Amino acid sequence: SYKGGGSDKTTVVNFNGDTTLEYLTLKLTSTINFNYIGAKGHKLILGEGLNCIANSKGSYFNLCGGSFSGTYNSTDLTVKSGKWRNIYYGTYAGTINGDAKLTMIGGSYTHYVQANYKDTVAGDCIVYMSDCTMGSLLIGGNKSAGTVRGDITVTLGAGVTGTTEISPVAGTAT
Repeated sequence: SYKGGGSDKTTVVNFNGDTTLEYLTLKLTSTINFNYIGAKGHKLILGEGLNCIANSKGSYFNLCGGSFSGTYNSTDLTVKSGKWRNIYYGTYAGTINGDAKLTMIGGSYTHYVQANYKDTVAGDCIVYMSDCTMGSLLIGGNKSAGTVRGDITVTLGAGVTGTTEISPVAGTAT
């Protein structure tokens, strides 16, 4: 499903089933920073050959294992290529009732990787990264107001580059 678009609108592209994207060009035309590609709790693989083109302000799409908001059983996001702004491997502002998982084995991000910006992950937060370029911040849990009830596991494999601050959680861990 697709919502929004245009130069001053939020763009939200959601997938309603397990999806793999490969060998595509994804061009962001909206000039605001709130533009999302969401898996809605389904398995989303951003595979080989993704060419991401920033908008006129230099911003890229945000990724969500869920979506901008909502409640999901779990998330499973895999990134193999492309350049992204933020990666919310849970959801931006919603609830994950189970685990939130990110496997990043290629590609890059310019700002943050985090489970949720706000709200709850009831299960574990699991991050594996290798052969990718990190942006400014990697948070195992939530960035803002929110709760992680399970364990937070971050594994950095070979080939991870970039200068970043790494924090287990900026919200609340219970």
